[in-house]
Amino acid sequence: MAAGGGCNLALSCDIIIASENARFVETYLGIPGLHVDAGGSYFLPRRVGIHKAFELLYTARPVDAKEAEKIGMVNRVVPADQFESAVKELALDITNRAPVSLGMTKIALWKGLDSDLRTATEFEARGMALACLNQDSREGPQAFVEKRKPKFTGKWVG
Repeated sequence: MAAGGGCNLALSCDIIIASENARFVETYLGIPGLHVDAGGSYFLPRRVGIHKAFELLYTARPVDAKEAEKIGMVNRVVPADQFESAVKELALDITNRAPVSLGMTKIALWKGLDSDLRTATEFEARGMALACLNQDSREGPQAFVEKRKPKFTGKWVG
């Protein structure tokens, strides 16, 4: 059970994998006198949309894993006995990517939420130029040509 601040902590993650046994609840209005906190007013509507966020906050109704996946609260639901291996597999996949590009992509996605198209694409162009100053921008294509796994270092050119 991820409740209140625990639920919002989960929502702050870039990717959420949930066990089939997981449950989520925005408890604040279920406990008289409390107010949403821990980023819930920011993360919840971005995950599930404003109307569903109102419903979940106003009613303090628990959401099971299946519904959480359906409404976009979590990315994926896995069987409880496969939870740890699924999370580890995803984490290893992500950590095998170019670290500078990963970080810049995260920034671009968050900035893009509050930008118009022109501003977002200009930021992307600056990010691409910056990425090309990193040795990983050479390692990735070279590894692809040589049909091998890339060895990213995050080191800058020069």
